[in-house]
Amino acid sequence: TLPEINGMLKAYTVSFVCIREDNQTVLGALLHHLHHQKRSPVFDGFTICFHEKDPLRNVMKQFFAIRYASRIYLVYWEDGKDFCLNSINEKIPYLELGTL
Repeated sequence: TLPEINGMLKAYTVSFVCIREDNQTVLGALLHHLHHQKRSPVFDGFTICFHEKDPLRNVMKQFFAIRYASRIYLVYWEDGKDFCLNSINEKIPYLELGTL
């Protein structure tokens, strides 16, 4: 459950998710294991973040999930402009929820 207004979210962050061939079954098993191992008075659950194009995002339908829509901004130095603009549409951005 979510905390009351002005309450504390007692959760840990799952980060740097990388599953070979975007295997959703593997990610689902890992998250279920983490959730059951860590569930306690200390933690209510976990936070994790996926870009809308990430196929692993579908795994979250197995859990109580809150969809939080936001914008991603691309910031670069002038010498990185070509790299950023040429590769932005080819890759799915990684979002690190722990630092957002």
